[in-house]
Amino acid sequence: MTVLKFPKWAINAINSQMPHFLWGNIGDQHKYHLAHWGLVSRKKEFGRLGIPNIREYNMALLASWGKRFYNSSNSDWKKLLAYKYNVDSPSIFWSRQQGGSSFWKGISWAFQAARKFYQWKLGDGNNIRF
Repeated sequence: MTVLKFPKWAINAINSQMPHFLWGNIGDQHKYHLAHWGLVSRKKEFGRLGIPNIREYNMALLASWGKRFYNSSNSDWKKLLAYKYNVDSPSIFWSRQQGGSSFWKGISWAFQAARKFYQWKLGDGNNIRF
């Protein structure tokens, strides 16, 4: 989960089993659900159980590899990836390359998803703040 992007079918399978486990459903025996799953799975800060969203959790773990790539100076794995994919540092402009490894595609996917949350503010041309 930390080095590969989970396929949608795996995420859906895990997400469908989490409520059954929490409510104690066994086979065809379904118990009463005391609250809507959407309410229960919210963050602890909102007074809920804090059960993670598997897709978001997977994306965060992959993005942490991108952060490590950016922050590490001379590690062997960074040199290998930088040479293989011809990059010096991660960028929010990365595009998913055809033929890349599953690991690299996962990191690129996480950074592409993060791009949606960036807001650009252009100044006088001397610097860019975001």
